[in-house]
Amino acid sequence: MDRYKRNVKTLTEEENNMLKSCKVCVIGCGGLGGYVIEMLGRLGVGHIACVDGDVFDESNLNRQILSDENSIGMSKAEKAVKRMKIVNSNIEATAIKEMFTQKNAIEILEGNHVVVDALDSIDSRLLLQNICEELKIPLVHGAIAGWYGQVSTVLPGDRTLDFIYSRKNNSKGATKQLLKIC
Repeated sequence: MDRYKRNVKTLTEEENNMLKSCKVCVIGCGGLGGYVIEMLGRLGVGHIACVDGDVFDESNLNRQILSDENSIGMSKAEKAVKRMKIVNSNIEATAIKEMFTQKNAIEILEGNHVVVDALDSIDSRLLLQNICEELKIPLVHGAIAGWYGQVSTVLPGDRTLDFIYSRKNNSKGATKQLLKIC
């Protein structure tokens, strides 16, 4: 398809076709998650689960791609799915209008090939890492705050978020721990 022909500059045709069968779960559809969902849909990832139990409010208008004045009060997950229908009707996007918790974690994550962390809570991120490890699903961690951003791939068993969000150490201590491992 012409839609994906520019992808071939970075992906082979075979890789591009493989994206159609990929299942990606994005946990958090706000500031970071909205942009991730947008790009995954444009790239042609075939199945995107959009997970967020929150709704848009006025404070989201200046920084969240999925928010607009008409979406105030609307589910972030539902808005992500509506946006994907406009951006790429060839993909399947599913709204899961729930907060990610210990109680629903396995049900939400099972069957996905990759999970994207776009959460805003350290405790939720650590829970996500644990469940992804249990289910043997790779996790892509992302976080933003103002002009600062971080990204990391967490393969099952890596426990990378334990170093980033160490409760015993400040960020310098966690960095020193990580450098010792390297």
